[in-house]
Amino acid sequence: MAAGHPASTRRAAPYTPDELRAMFAAGDSVAQVHSRAYRLDRTMTKDRVRAILFAPVTA
Repeated sequence: MAAGHPASTRRAAPYTPDELRAMFAAGDSVAQVHSRAYRLDRTMTKDRVRAILFAPVTA
């Protein structure tokens, strides 16, 4: 691990749908968003990520 990055700063909780949408809105591809989500939640399929990213958002 790189210096200055203690293990306690690693994320353990899965990303929320809003966080996934924010990554995508910031320019990340579906594959990039999926790989980050999958690292934390092995049940997160690429189809599930697409469903979250492209579903209509209600305010």
